[in-house]
Amino acid sequence: MLKNNDDLVRSVFVELDRAGILRDMYLIGGWCLPLYFDMFKDDDACTISVIRTMDIDLMIPNPPKFAKCADISSILGKLGFIIVRDPLHKYAKYMHEELEIEFLIPDKGKGYNKGYSVKDINVLAQPLRYISLIQDHNVLVDFKGLKVRIPSPEVFVLIKLIVSRKRAKNKKVKSKRDLSVALNIGEYLLTRLENREKLKNIYNSLPKGWKKEINLALECSSEKLYEFLCLEPLCPTKYEK
Repeated sequence: MLKNNDDLVRSVFVELDRAGILRDMYLIGGWCLPLYFDMFKDDDACTISVIRTMDIDLMIPNPPKFAKCADISSILGKLGFIIVRDPLHKYAKYMHEELEIEFLIPDKGKGYNKGYSVKDINVLAQPLRYISLIQDHNVLVDFKGLKVRIPSPEVFVLIKLIVSRKRAKNKKVKSKRDLSVALNIGEYLLTRLENREKLKNIYNSLPKGWKKEINLALECSSEKLYEFLCLEPLCPTKYEK
């Protein structure tokens, strides 16, 4: 088994980069954690925990914008991945004995009940709400000599808080994990003035319903984050007026 899956993950990114599409998508989910740690590694106060997972989530922008066309099945097939479709055809996953890859796309309120077909790269992506924030707030970082786009740490925290609430009833284990990761990174960001301000500004820009979910997630879990973000009226944003 490859140590921490790093070699296989890098091989995936190398092939996507060769196809000219790596920088047109975003790495989201658990594999961002070691990259956030690297981002702040020179800070002795950094408390970000590094937890690698057996799956990679790659987000495609909505609308999709790719500089080149490619065939994901062919690219990943060369590395030993096989395609597995959801029984209801909502999306497709790419499975390897060492790793699982899933492609996601922001659901911008259209209510897709099936997968979103991205013809430029021949993939069936799963639509999800909330991740649209990543298109406006992301950073380009280094992963073993390759440039990869990931959510800004502030947006990563806010999305994890919202998702933890949405999973609370049916996926309790994942909900607790999402909340734990959000608190770990979020409370660290409060110790850094620049990141602290970004976190507050992005929170203030969110729709009222999203803020409410964040507030409920933090109310009994982090006094520091709750007092910093939530102790003010939920005024409508410019998008809701």
